[in-house]
Amino acid sequence: MQTLDDEEESTAATIAVEAVGPRALAVDLSPRENEVLALIAKGFSLKESAKLMEVSRHTVVTFVRRLYLKLDVHSKSEAIFEAHQLGLLELERIAPAARARPTSSASAAPKASIRHAAPAVPTR
Repeated sequence: MQTLDDEEESTAATIAVEAVGPRALAVDLSPRENEVLALIAKGFSLKESAKLMEVSRHTVVTFVRRLYLKLDVHSKSEAIFEAHQLGLLELERIAPAARARPTSSASAAPKASIRHAAPAVPTR
């Protein structure tokens, strides 16, 4: 027979599974896999990620393979999507106004072209 504490724990576990989904609890990423996932989401290449993590590119490839296996995906974009859906990755929304580059009056003005003097041609 369950005690009140066991029932509360069971209810809490059920609520946790419903909140993040059953797969989120099954996906257990290592700290390095989380780091690779964050770098992928930021758009870094494998080579850039390796340099930032101070490991070889082959090591990053290994982390990516494990990440794909654990998330059951086949591409970087799928990995980012699944990780976000599972609550493993927080993606920031960028407001449309923040994406647009403001144009200043100086950059809007046409640039002056430099005229090169034509070589002097002797006349007869």
